Amino acid sequence: MKSIISLVQITLDRLKHSTLDMNTVSSLIPDQYFVFTAFSECDKFFYIGTNSGVMQKNKQNGRLIFLTQENSTLPDDHITGITCTRKGFAYIGTKKGLLLWDNNAFLVLNCENSNIPDHDIKAIAADMDDNVWLSTPGAGLFKMTGNTKKSIRIVHVQTNDKKIYSVTADPKGFIWVVFQNGVIEYFKIGNSPTDCSDQPRENTESNKTDNFLIHTNQRGTLLTDGNTFKEILLEPVSQKITCSYFNPKYSRMILCNAWGVNVFSIHDPFSGYKHIPYSEFIRSISCRYPDKKITSLVNQIKECENVQLTKS
Repeated sequence: MKSIISLVQITLDRLKHSTLDMNTVSSLIPDQYFVFTAFSECDKFFYIGTNSGVMQKNKQNGRLIFLTQENSTLPDDHITGITCTRKGFAYIGTKKGLLLWDNNAFLVLNCENSNIPDHDIKAIAADMDDNVWLSTPGAGLFKMTGNTKKSIRIVHVQTNDKKIYSVTADPKGFIWVVFQNGVIEYFKIGNSPTDCSDQPRENTESNKTDNFLIHTNQRGTLLTDGNTFKEILLEPVSQKITCSYFNPKYSRMILCNAWGVNVFSIHDPFSGYKHIPYSEFIRSISCRYPDKKITSLVNQIKECENVQLTKS
């Protein structure tokens, strides 16, 4: 096991940027096949993963950077998942390794400079203790701990199946693992997994927590409190959801598909949603620390209308 990680760093200062007018944000969308594949945020940044690279947008000044393989050390342009820790670290998963933002620089983690078992990161999530959970196609589930500037420790977590579809950390400290066959397992950090796919209500009552989302390949995206599971539907129903995000701290719930971003009320997700094209969402997403109340799209645009964006 390699305890000391040899990391390739790239700082934002080394990137060349050109200023974009707010009316030309649509130029960030390379073609009709562009889709959002992941979304996450911390107090300082938004992260938008796509099938063409990853965007990092500063909440304070609206500065937007679009990282690709061509202009950065991003291992692959297709982003498979993004998660942020409470310390502001961002882990960006790809099919060829991880890209980590440690509040100072972007660092590459892969099989060659760490003990990550596989380059292909299928799912990733950070828990309330800033541990990072990731899955790979052939090796299953892993837990990543440690100080990224000094050493990283990655341990295998035994599950009933290695074919994992998604991983979610809920607000109560449980890890939820959805498998390709539709089975859902959950476990408290440090405990063994428990299958909850067909458990009666009384068996999962003790796990009830605040709402969160889990992404499945057979039942779509589910809103759950750890007790009941309700499917979130988009029109048309046949449209595949490419990423989902739910965060009470920032009063944000979105589901993405090939047509754009669908914004829900976090307080009443089943009251409907507003569909926003990708370019408009990038332009209008709040560049300020969000209020507890949901900020309307119109107000978000007003807050950011004078902010210049930059593209690598």
